[in-house]
Amino acid sequence: MRNTASIIATSIALCLAAACGPAADFAEGADGAAAAIVSYQAESAALGAGSVSSANPGYTGSGYATFSASTGAHVEWTVSVPTAKTYSVVIRFSNGSGGSITGKLNANGGSYTSFSLGTTASWSTWTTKAVNVRLNAGTNRVRLAAGSSRGLPNVDRLDVNDGATTTTYALGIAVVGNGSTNPSIGSHSYAAGTVVTVTATPAAGATFTGWSGAATGTANPITVTMDAAKSLTANFSGGVTMYTLTISTSGNGSTSPAAGTYRYASGTSVTVTATPSSGATFTGWSGACVGTGACVLSMTADRTVTASFSGGPTGLFILTYRPTTAAADWAEYLAEGIGSFSAPGTYTVATQGTGTARTVNRTILVAQNTTYDGRGEVLTPVDMGDGSQSEGQIPVFLLEPGATLRNVTITAPGVEGVHMMGNNRLDNVHWLDVGEDAASVRTYFPGGDITITNSSAHHASDKVFQFNAPVTVRIKNFTSSDMGKLIRQNGGTTFPMTVYLDNVTANDVSSEIVRSDSPSCYVYYHAVVSDLEVGEWWTLRTTPIPFGGLPEL
Repeated sequence: MRNTASIIATSIALCLAAACGPAADFAEGADGAAAAIVSYQAESAALGAGSVSSANPGYTGSGYATFSASTGAHVEWTVSVPTAKTYSVVIRFSNGSGGSITGKLNANGGSYTSFSLGTTASWSTWTTKAVNVRLNAGTNRVRLAAGSSRGLPNVDRLDVNDGATTTTYALGIAVVGNGSTNPSIGSHSYAAGTVVTVTATPAAGATFTGWSGAATGTANPITVTMDAAKSLTANFSGGVTMYTLTISTSGNGSTSPAAGTYRYASGTSVTVTATPSSGATFTGWSGACVGTGACVLSMTADRTVTASFSGGPTGLFILTYRPTTAAADWAEYLAEGIGSFSAPGTYTVATQGTGTARTVNRTILVAQNTTYDGRGEVLTPVDMGDGSQSEGQIPVFLLEPGATLRNVTITAPGVEGVHMMGNNRLDNVHWLDVGEDAASVRTYFPGGDITITNSSAHHASDKVFQFNAPVTVRIKNFTSSDMGKLIRQNGGTTFPMTVYLDNVTANDVSSEIVRSDSPSCYVYYHAVVSDLEVGEWWTLRTTPIPFGGLPEL
């Protein structure tokens, strides 16, 4: 039996660990399947020389396990997996003792693997330790035990990448009357079997009168088990009347307040301003406002307003960029489906996503030294390619030098994923089904530093990341599964490439984790977990070097 395990899509789990907020705030999406991580809470496991506590914040679930300074300290979970093989398990713990603590792990009474559980800034600061363990198909006993008389640190949970898939369902939440919910109104995606807690909060002077839809009655909060797509409405009476304002944009520009959904008390005056991107033109409002003047709204009803822009920005790096090598390849790139960058209709320049699930049919260009924050949006490419290894597919994103992409999930077909020109950062970006590549630096791009944090990628028939120009790559807190290889340097090339891998999980790898033919490719690794034998991790002309890990990036 699983110990109150919560099955969470990998992309969601990593999103939670980074910038997307609580599970309820993850962006909506169509029902589907994704690689699964199963979380087993320590407070629900069997404890030795330990007890359950909630004194130090930052834990998940209802508490954590704390232990005496004893060699008998242990926590044992009952873990279920679909097939017999080596799995990556991740221990979440806090250690404010001031010194490292030795732990050891085994499965089903077998031999222990010993390791160090490092210190954290305080007992309220949590970190993780990844360990490989061989599990049988079906039910297993996984025990974390003290390696010395110092006992164990505080233990929050054990995460297991079970290599299976899990169906996801959408939960739509609505409000009638004057109040709000947590999760907020809108559509949210959860793995099948997830138990979602929804709380209703009445506005000043209002009263919560009950639920309708997926739940009834007045219990508050309420739980909803996601075994199908469901809708839930929170009903309120009395109080200050609240209305919803929905703001959106079309074309290259932004608004203030930013595109999104807002709730205002009746009679509130809201001014929405529109700002075109450089070189674009604001062409007018539609919906609750018209014309090109100021949009001032009196919130006496639900309102929707759209700011429309035409034209494209000038001064984009890509408009004047001319590579010093591979000029013919660059000309071919411009002629591919992404189109000529002098024609704005073939791409969209943006800095902010919608925070919802949507389709895209043209490349989103993130301009030099700017950041695109998807706010947890889930993007499905349409008419951009089939997600195969075929050339000429269109990237969902093109990052100019210095650009950053964060808080985005790309679903199937993954097409060309993200093209990075160089000195780029990807944070909390998830590829549920990689196409030709998840992300790449092309031969004719400048290259430079590439940083990838708190992200994941799954189902890559060949490689996840392709680098065809000189780069220094730093990957931290990354989970991947079902791939040919994680990183590939362009075959037969000898340009320099340096790779740092820190807290990286790569399972179901059919080839190797990193492959390069270059004598100037150097790999540094820390806390790498894979079901490959260690001797199969690399195909390199240099020797990989263990190191102490990357700082927070």
